[in-house]
Amino acid sequence: MSSAPNWTPSKRLQAAAKSERKRIEREMSRLLKQEARHKRELDKIQSMRTRLERELAAIDRFAETDNQPGEPRLRIVEDEHAEKPGLSGAQIREIAVQMIVGTTHANNGIHYRTWYELVVGNGIEISGKDPVAVFLTQMSRSPVVVRAEQPGEYKIDDSFLNRVAQEIQDLDRLIDELDQSDSEATIEQIEQRRQQVKQARARRRSLERSLAEATRSLRQ
Repeated sequence: MSSAPNWTPSKRLQAAAKSERKRIEREMSRLLKQEARHKRELDKIQSMRTRLERELAAIDRFAETDNQPGEPRLRIVEDEHAEKPGLSGAQIREIAVQMIVGTTHANNGIHYRTWYELVVGNGIEISGKDPVAVFLTQMSRSPVVVRAEQPGEYKIDDSFLNRVAQEIQDLDRLIDELDQSDSEATIEQIEQRRQQVKQARARRRSLERSLAEATRSLRQ
C-alpha cells in the first residue's frame, strides 16, 4: 500500500489539532502524577513487606521453627490468573496497523489470528485474560480497519484519511452556515439550528479523534 495521501487541513482543523494536543498533554500530565502516586504507594508496600519478612526470619531463628516438620509456613506465590501487563485499547490498534502498513496484507487482508501472532511475535504483549479476543475486539474498533472478503480477515481502509478530512470540511461549512443569524427565523427554527450545530460539532469531535488515531496508525 502506498503511504498516506497528502491533504491540506483547514485552519479550523489545524486549530482542532492544537486543541487535541493540549488535551493529550494534560492527560499525560495527569497520568504521570498518578504514576508517581502509585509508585510511592508501591514503595511503601514493598518496604512494609520487607520489614515483615525480616520479622518472620527473626521469629524463625528464635523459635527454631525451621527444624519442625509439618509446621505451616508462609509462602508467597504468584497469581497464575492475574492479568499480565501489556498494551490495551488504542495502543493495540495503532501498533497492529503499523505492522502491516505497506505490506500485501494491507490491501489483500489478513486473518486476525495471523495478525495477532505477528504482533506478539515481535515481543508485544496484549493485556487481558483472553489476549486474542481482546485483540480482535480492538481491531474491529480501529477507524482504518475494515473487513476483507474472506471470513475472519481484515484489511486497511486506505481512503479513510481523505474521506474523513472532506467530511470535516463539510461540517465546517455547515456549522458556519448554521451560525449565521437570521432576523426572520422563528424561535423553533433558532432552536432547531442550535441542535443541528450541537450535533455537527459532536460529530466533528468524533471525526477528529478518529483522524488523529488514523494518522498515528498509518505512519511508517
